[in-house]
Amino acid sequence: MRSVFLAALFVSALAIIGCKPKNDPTEIPKAPATDAAPIGEVTSSAVDAAIEACKLKMTAPEAREWTTYWNPEGIAASGEGPSSVHSVYWANAKEKRSLADSNTAIPLDINCRSEGQPEVAISLAAFSSTQKDVPLAPGTYRIVGKAGGAVKPGQFLAGTLLFNKRVFDATGGTLKIDDFDASGVRGSFAIDGREILAGNAPLHIEGTFEIPCRGGMLESECKANKTVARE
Repeated sequence: MRSVFLAALFVSALAIIGCKPKNDPTEIPKAPATDAAPIGEVTSSAVDAAIEACKLKMTAPEAREWTTYWNPEGIAASGEGPSSVHSVYWANAKEKRSLADSNTAIPLDINCRSEGQPEVAISLAAFSSTQKDVPLAPGTYRIVGKAGGAVKPGQFLAGTLLFNKRVFDATGGTLKIDDFDASGVRGSFAIDGREILAGNAPLHIEGTFEIPCRGGMLESECKANKTVARE
């Protein structure tokens, strides 16, 4: 999937520029697993308790609800948890050059993925957009599917849309960003789609997300990093 490909590119870029996340768990006290910290208050190695990232509610093809998590320690090969967010805004000048060279200088890429069954996975990325098209600010954007042709500037592609091993493609949707800054991103979305490969079942899923800029790879300009550096 495109989001997995992006994660691999981020890892490659990290190796090239020679940066790595801070790893000093004594800098910020550990929070209990039940605490939901405000966006931007933790870095990727600051605590070991996962925090809520996305809340999802599906009404078709089945009625389901999920809460997905962002893992500050990172559990995937890409060095992040099952839900994540990436943005070129959070990279420093050297990191931005690396992203541009690998064609991954994307204003915003949001991933909500559950652990356990039934699985759900959603990725929304502004692949064809520049920082002018998706500014570091609140905004509302159209969500499009892969069958709709080229993704236009200011649109978000639902590159991954999976439910219980079934593959769907978006037929429409809206992404609303309420907060987007050096601390992280918060907002909501609604997606309509159709099953592909097998069947033609309809999909409708809505969700909210609040994911911090974790201060990990290619995210040197995170507010969390600057806060820790001043302490």
